[in-house]
Amino acid sequence: MTEKDCLLGNVGSFEHRLLLDINYKSSLELYFHNLSAKIEKTTKLQIPEVVDKTKQNILDILYRNTLMAEILESKDFLEILEQEKQLRGEVKVGVVQCIDGRLSIPHQFGRATNVKEIAGSLIKLNEDGETISDRRFEGILEQTANEGRELLQIVTGHTSLKDEDHRCGRIMKGVKEKEFTGEVNQVAWEEAEKRAIAIENEYNDILQAKGKTPQAKVAITAMIDTDTMGLIFSFGQANSLSTTELTRELTTEIQQALGEETGGFGSMKDTFADPFHFIEYSEHVLKITEFLTKRLATDSKFKQYITVNFPELTSGQKQALLFTIGRTIANQYITGLASEEEFTHPYLLHSEEYMVVSPHGKPLGGFDLRQSFGSVPADRGEMLIHVLTKLSLLDKQKAEKPYILFFSTPVNKVVYDHQDITLVGVEDAAKVYFLELFKDEEIKKRVYEGSLVIIPILIDESNRRPLEIRDYSIFLN
Repeated sequence: MTEKDCLLGNVGSFEHRLLLDINYKSSLELYFHNLSAKIEKTTKLQIPEVVDKTKQNILDILYRNTLMAEILESKDFLEILEQEKQLRGEVKVGVVQCIDGRLSIPHQFGRATNVKEIAGSLIKLNEDGETISDRRFEGILEQTANEGRELLQIVTGHTSLKDEDHRCGRIMKGVKEKEFTGEVNQVAWEEAEKRAIAIENEYNDILQAKGKTPQAKVAITAMIDTDTMGLIFSFGQANSLSTTELTRELTTEIQQALGEETGGFGSMKDTFADPFHFIEYSEHVLKITEFLTKRLATDSKFKQYITVNFPELTSGQKQALLFTIGRTIANQYITGLASEEEFTHPYLLHSEEYMVVSPHGKPLGGFDLRQSFGSVPADRGEMLIHVLTKLSLLDKQKAEKPYILFFSTPVNKVVYDHQDITLVGVEDAAKVYFLELFKDEEIKKRVYEGSLVIIPILIDESNRRPLEIRDYSIFLN
């Protein structure tokens, strides 16, 4: 038995992979056959057959997502996650980030933080701009209020400090088309701040409606530097705080305190994106984070920055922010991403392998260590905007065609296993959104010419494990 098999049972084995391929391949073949027949019947057009290479790419994606689900549910990882939660404290931490595939959730924020992906981090606002109009996100805030926990929401923009062409594509597009006015990075920051204010207003309205005391502070903003996976607070200001700079300053201290226990700076730069090294990576990040939360908590300069710039945060929120910053530094240290010398790694450049749109939350691919474009749109109109944005980005980087778009629907695994009646309602709603994709002329054109394939799929809402390829082609007309 190999080390991989010991770690994950038979998940990494050839037999496990073969079984998955057999299970998915037949349903994938049937779906493509039925979709082609339906389109030919209703339009008299014959769409190009999906080639074996594309089918294999789809199977590879489903396998990787299954593998990561198993890793994240393993005993070893759950023990690490529990310790991370203890370092974070009782405060619930949420992050809003862009759909950019270079922003790897497992590395950037881990499993102890709830992440919502949306193009440009542009959560929909009501006309007054004071509150949000994203019903699904409102539901998340409502649930948090019911839990009785404090919330710290971090709304992020993202940029590259080295290459202007690698800044946020959604914001760059908005500036180019006069949707926004100003320099791209400044617009990204200002739009993030608007969302932070709106989320704070929305959450406090919910608390007041429940007869609970509003929070003095709910949401803050940060800029992600995609070159280093670093966070920058107070971006563009003289008193900004950069985790990249902190990592460089603290490298010697970390090395002296932990020695070879975590392998040293950049020790996992070649393996941090390998699923079979993810437990090792997570163990090292945990140890470094634990050291840093103690180290920074007693650092007078760091404490002064938090006191001056976030005076309204409670002690619990400050602990959650300290954990977030410490974990970010730990990731930058172990991967070597904070190095002043650039090196090749899987998140350096755009290399998204597939797209995911998940109107009902938690998209497939959220924990895949390969790049993808995933998002949770607020409504059908926003879904089309998200898909068209992703298509334009893939066009820009001259990605391999056909492009792969998963239309994912998260479901409760128990409900799925028992085929509970509530599953019918979930799928009925999913079908409506799926059909909406084929009402868009640009999307439809790409499907008909064979440059885009769309695959509906059910996934486990708890770990994003693929469950079943669904065939909604019968409902097309």
